[in-house]
This record gives sequence, C-alpha cells and structure tokens, in this order.
Amino acid sequence: MSGDRLSGIRLWLTTGFRAAPLLSAAGVGVGALAAIQAPAQAAAAKILVNGIIQHDRRAAVWAAAVSCCVLLVRFMTGLLAAAVQSTAADRVHDFVRADLMRITTRIPGIRHHEQPEVADRIALLQQGSRGLADAVTTLFAVVAALINAGAIVILLAGIHPLLMLLPVIGLVRVWTSYTDAKLRFGAFDRVIGYRRLADRLTRIARSPAHAVEVRVFGIQQLLLDRIGDNFARVADGRLAATRKGMYYELAARVVFGSAFLAAIAFVAVGVRGGALSAGDLALLVILGSRVDETAGGVAAALRRSGETVGLFNHYSWFRRQAEESTGAAVATSNPPARLRHGIELRHVTFGYPNSIGPALTDINLTIGAGASVALVGENGAGKSTLIKLLTKLYEPSQGKILLDGEELGAISPALWRLRTSAAFQDFARFEFTAATTVGLGDLPRIENTRTIRAALDAADAAAVVDALPAGMRTQLGTSFIDGTDLSGGQWQRLALARSFMRTVDNPTAEPLLLLLDEPTAALDPDAEHALYEHIAAAARAGRRTGTITVLVSHRLSMVRMADQIIVLHRGRIAETGTHPELIAANGRYAELFNLQARAYRQQP
Repeated sequence: MSGDRLSGIRLWLTTGFRAAPLLSAAGVGVGALAAIQAPAQAAAAKILVNGIIQHDRRAAVWAAAVSCCVLLVRFMTGLLAAAVQSTAADRVHDFVRADLMRITTRIPGIRHHEQPEVADRIALLQQGSRGLADAVTTLFAVVAALINAGAIVILLAGIHPLLMLLPVIGLVRVWTSYTDAKLRFGAFDRVIGYRRLADRLTRIARSPAHAVEVRVFGIQQLLLDRIGDNFARVADGRLAATRKGMYYELAARVVFGSAFLAAIAFVAVGVRGGALSAGDLALLVILGSRVDETAGGVAAALRRSGETVGLFNHYSWFRRQAEESTGAAVATSNPPARLRHGIELRHVTFGYPNSIGPALTDINLTIGAGASVALVGENGAGKSTLIKLLTKLYEPSQGKILLDGEELGAISPALWRLRTSAAFQDFARFEFTAATTVGLGDLPRIENTRTIRAALDAADAAAVVDALPAGMRTQLGTSFIDGTDLSGGQWQRLALARSFMRTVDNPTAEPLLLLLDEPTAALDPDAEHALYEHIAAAARAGRRTGTITVLVSHRLSMVRMADQIIVLHRGRIAETGTHPELIAANGRYAELFNLQARAYRQQP
C-alpha cells in the first residue's frame, strides 16, 4: 500500500477522535452493540424453534425473553446512534473546514492558488466536504459491519463448517462494492476539473459584478451552454462508472443467491437425516438473509470508507504540500530596524507554474534606502511579478534578493510582511465598517481612530468617509441590509488608506517597503493628481527610516517624481534612470512618454 494511501487512512481514523473524542468513542461503542443484535436475535430464534419442537418450555421462554430484550436494545441504540453520529459528523465537519482554512491561510506564498493540480484538489475537497465530515459515521459503519460479520460466521460454523463458505462467497460482493467505489471515485477525480470550471462559470453568470458585461455582450446563453456542457461531462463520466459498477454488483448477487439456495438444500437434507435440528434450518434461513445484508453492509461500509479514504488521501496530500511550503519558508532572521543600504536583486529569474517562459529574466537592480521607485512597462512586462517577489509571495527561481546585504529568503515571511505595506490594483472590498476596512492595514491599531483618520488624510480619502451616513461607523457593502455601497474610486481610496495605516504615527515599526500597484486606476485625473501629491509626500517622509516606495503605474506623467524609474520589457530591464535621464536617452521610456503626452494633448 502506498504511503499516500496509508497517510490518508491514518488521517481518516484519527480525525474524528481529534474533533470529537468522547462522541467518537461513544459512537464506536454504540455501533458495536448494534452489530451483535441481529446475530443474537437469530441465535434466540434457533433456541425458540428447538424448544417448541422438543417441548422444552424453559428454553422457549428464555429465547422469547432474549428476543424481546434485543428488540428493546435495538430501539434504544437506534435513537442513540442517530444522535451521536449526527452530532459527531457536525463536529468533524466544522473541524475539517477550520483546519483546511487554517492550512490554506498559513501558506506563506500564493503558488498553490495558481497551480491547477492544487486547485483541483481543493475543489475536490470542497465538493466532498460532507464525505470528510462523515468520517466518524463511516468508521462506525465499518466497525459495526465487521463485528456483525464475525458473529454470523461463528453462528454458521456452529451449524456446519461447510456453511462458512457462504460468508466467503459474500466477500465477492464486498470486492465488487469496493471496485464500484473505486470506479466512482476515479470518475469523480477525473471530472473534477470540468466541475470546477462549471462552478466558476456559474459564479460569473450569477455575480452582480459581472451582470452588466454579461448582458451588454449578450453572453447569457453562451455561459449556460458552457456550464451545461461541463456538467454533462461530469455526469457522463460518473454515469459510465456507475453502470460498470452495477454490472459487478448484479453478478455478485446472482452468485450469492445460488450459493444460498444450495446451503438451504444442504441443511434441509441434514434435518431430514437427523444430523441437524429444525432450529438449525431456521437459523440458516434467518442468517442467510443476514449474510446478504451483512455482505451488503460490509460492502457499503467499504464503499463509503473507500470514498472517504480517497478524500482523506487528497486531504493528507494537501496538508503535506502546505507543510512543505510552510517549512520551505521557515526563516529565523528578523528584518532590520531600518534600511541603511537598500534592496539589491542579483540575476533574479522567475517563472510561474505551467508557464511557457519566465516572467522575469536575469534582473539586476539596486534600490537605495529611502528611494522612491517607479516600475513602468506594458502589460505582462513583469511589474506585478516583481512586486510578488519583493513581498515574498514567491521565491525567485534563480538569483538572490538582498536586503541590506542579507538574503530576503532568510527573513521570516510573516515578520517581513509586518514591515511592508501595499495597495494593489485588484484591491479587496472588505465589507466591514469604514473604520475597520481601513484599520485592517495595521491590526494592532485597528481600533485606533486617530491613526485611521491620519491614514485617511494621507490617502486623500477623508472626504469619502465623512460623506457616509454614520461616518467611520458606517457598514459598507451590499451584503448587508443597512450596508452602504461605494464607487470603484471610493473603494480604492479606502484601500490606499489601508496601505498607509503602517506609515502614520508609527515610529517604532514603520514599513521598510511601501508598494503601490496602480493605486489610482479607478480615479479620475484630478483626484489622481492630488493623490500622487500625497504619495510623493509619503515617500519623502519615509526617507528618514530608509523606507523604499515602489510605484507601479501606466500613466507615465505621474511617475516623474520618482527617484528612479525602471522600464521593464518582456520580463527584462530595458532601461533605468530618472525622468530627465530617460527622456534624454530617447529610448523606450521616452517613446512611451511622448506617445501618452500626444494622446492627452489630442483629447478634446
């Protein structure tokens, strides 16, 4: 058995006891008690029949009393098992969801979000989350089925040793059920990519954020067709596996039915010859159906356990990948209290998973402490990739990034990010109160109204909050009945204010790196110009702590204030210098700047 499967089984067997130890132990006990009830009742039936035929009143009364007690215990354990299993499943469900969330959010980088294999595994775990939650219930079923099977084998052996062949033949059905589960889960595994795509398209079709574009371009039917096609592929794959498994199940039932009829004939002959009792025949008839039910129960338990173990294999794989990613990022060094020399990139190359070529190639760059830097270039030039490397969301494929001479890779990602701040083009719209939405930028001071107000002022966003119905206490977002929605530009101003939280009134832990990725993409030109004045002021203020400000913008007229402009082209540095130097060089930057300048002059 492979290591992955063993780790999946181990995780399955332990998860329930980690999530709900007392309930899990109680469930196993109740399952074991329920498992011996049917064999006990069958044994009592044998004694009852023989007692009646042999006129043994004491034995008949005793057997009837046992049957009544078994029925009472079955009724009680049925109620108890339902309550225990349901509660335990809920506990495990909550535990697994929290564990998956914890594992995912603690991964230092974002590579796992952009790998199809990992995305498929995560989607599969999400789709099968109920199967993970039923881990305890499945374990109860397996324990009960095995105990029940063992008791039946003992009773059949008591009639005649040859009858032990019946459970052996019943194992054929167990094997076919296992094969059926393997086929089903294999099919589910193969089509999960189609299911993930269908779910993504469904979210697009239903999302208010895409509603206008979907209707303007009239792509509703196209989306419905693509969704239908992908769901059809999922259904076809699973139906084929179900049909094949059904053939195996049918063949197993025919084989067992024939063997059961032969066993009845064998025992009937024994009763007629006096070698066996009428009670033995009654016991066989009862146990024969129980053998079939038990084989079915064992088969169902194994099928469920097969599906559960399959999910836990993925769960174990994902946990291991997360641990390896987290372990690979373990670093003991702290970032410096302030930058004295700056950041240096030496022969840095980076490529995304499954990409055709590297996004950055042989980047050599030195950024002095306290400098303001602008990254410019066409889409796909590598600007955002460089920012991801600087924030340790990715590690370079080749080369080194040095921070005051020490490798950035040796610095703890969590501690480094405490000394960075950023505003991104694809900013998050956190639907909290306005104060909290901004305060998230510095968690230790999330309720510090003075700091939040200073960050709003630094981002030229105070007017946005002051215009809200309840000011900073206003609930934002359309997810709430009393929530207030904002325009794209207003949301971006709050995102920028969030990035300034660590830069204001924070003398002991000011950020060493401030990243602004298209921070004014949703603003009008007048607001953009005013905001860049604030950004320039923040960059100048950061020089006393050596803070490096990195600005990404497509509007070249707004990057002239930068101490250093870096022009990226196809993942390489095309040129670098100040605005006057690059204009005088009459290279790529000058060409792009003049093109934009002419375009603005030509606007009415």
